[in-house]
Amino acid sequence: MQSESRFFRLGGWLLISVVSSLAVAGADLTPEWLTRIASSYSDSLTSVLVDRAGRVYIVGSTGVPSNRSVRAAALDPDGTIRWSSVLSHGQASGAALGADGALYIAGSVPGQGGVSELLLLQCDASTGDLLQTYRYRRGAGVATSGGAVAVDAQGNLYIMGSTVGDGADVLLLKLDASLQLQWTQVWDGPASAPYSQDSSVQMLLDSAGNPVLLIGAVMADNQPDYMVVKYSPSGALLWQQNWGTRAGDTPMKMVMDASDDLYVTGATTSNGILAYGTIKLRGVDGQLLWEQVDVQALRDIGRSLALDAQGNVYITGSVDPEGNESNFNDNFYTLKREGATGAPRLWSHLYGQNCVNCFDVPVDIAVDSAGHVFVVGRTSSPPLVNDMILFVLSAQTGQEQNRSVVDSGSLIWGVDPSILRLDSRENLYVGAVFRNLNTEARELTVIKYRSLTRPQGDVNGDGCVDDSDVLAVLFAFGQSGGSLAEDVNGDGVVDDSDLLMALFNFGSGC
Repeated sequence: MQSESRFFRLGGWLLISVVSSLAVAGADLTPEWLTRIASSYSDSLTSVLVDRAGRVYIVGSTGVPSNRSVRAAALDPDGTIRWSSVLSHGQASGAALGADGALYIAGSVPGQGGVSELLLLQCDASTGDLLQTYRYRRGAGVATSGGAVAVDAQGNLYIMGSTVGDGADVLLLKLDASLQLQWTQVWDGPASAPYSQDSSVQMLLDSAGNPVLLIGAVMADNQPDYMVVKYSPSGALLWQQNWGTRAGDTPMKMVMDASDDLYVTGATTSNGILAYGTIKLRGVDGQLLWEQVDVQALRDIGRSLALDAQGNVYITGSVDPEGNESNFNDNFYTLKREGATGAPRLWSHLYGQNCVNCFDVPVDIAVDSAGHVFVVGRTSSPPLVNDMILFVLSAQTGQEQNRSVVDSGSLIWGVDPSILRLDSRENLYVGAVFRNLNTEARELTVIKYRSLTRPQGDVNGDGCVDDSDVLAVLFAFGQSGGSLAEDVNGDGVVDDSDLLMALFNFGSGC
């Protein structure tokens, strides 16, 4: 099938180009909606969360660099802004949703003498109202900040952050559901000052509610390593495991499988050049199960990874064909490995041109239940400039099935994606910022794509093609446009072919 280009204009200002290659049935990558939160400041994006009802929450920071504030918004399933608020002085670093209907935001705020304190905000997720504020500092003049936050099944909160000891250390707090402090732990790596500079990267909760921390640790030889640390709900250290080549290793992303085993990727050093370093640890005791180093070019950085239902692992990152940071030439490099042993490498996919300022860097990856591998990032390979690109790859072969390019529609605006999310119905959301290249104003943005696993004709996205979908097509009959849910075949017009597709698939998924 020859590739085709379709162009749609939404709201009079956004140009979206969807370029399809070897498109498969139902793999429509036309965005269902795109919502920007207007700002004249340089807003930064921290989190995108989606609840079971399909409501989307955006969390970030706004204001000038010397005076930042926490900003959050909620979007209804159709992309309409439900609420948008500047909640507190400070800077957001992480967010989580609680079963109590609350949105929790962790970060930092200037305290006494301008020294930072850990900040936690509890908001009503439905209205955006600020319910409670919690602040913590380790002591007078000791800088403390929050990062990731997670909520367990009992409503307890774990906050991973940073503090200062003999250098930068990692902090872990547990609060109960009423935001009362239960305990604190400080993790300090083996390096001595001034080399003891440990950084908090990520936190997950396992199936038993144990917090698992991913840390960039500095070891006794003053070289950085991956470090994974697991605590119990009572704050006891269960195990810790480091990994590295003793030549500089930086962890970037961690995921957990159904058995609580852990997978970490990042950048390691192999024969003097940067390479993807990916490991698997046994969740119960931290034992190293496998390690793999992947080299494609001269400066390769693993940036994200994902698992499928069969336990295979998918890794994406950026590779520099010349190993020269100054020319801003990077490519997407995505690969698949068998998850149980890490070997063999089953396939790889490379995207990007080799030229000065051909800056093509992926930021996140996800896999749905039908075997679609989604990779999103930023591209500047001609003719594209400062745009967002989303790939759909086959989980079986790695072959590109489809792609979507989101262009700001203006030479002075760029699109910087950073987060990829699948909801419970496997609709896809991309969190990004629209960046004014002249003023550096940045606007928090979410782009939604309809699930590629839903049955054709499922207009309302409830997973079942029924009479409500047929009626929706009938009521929209004759309408035209680029993002109509009722346009089942995606040809830009709601007509008899869409009605026939809904009728033909009647009952699917029900």
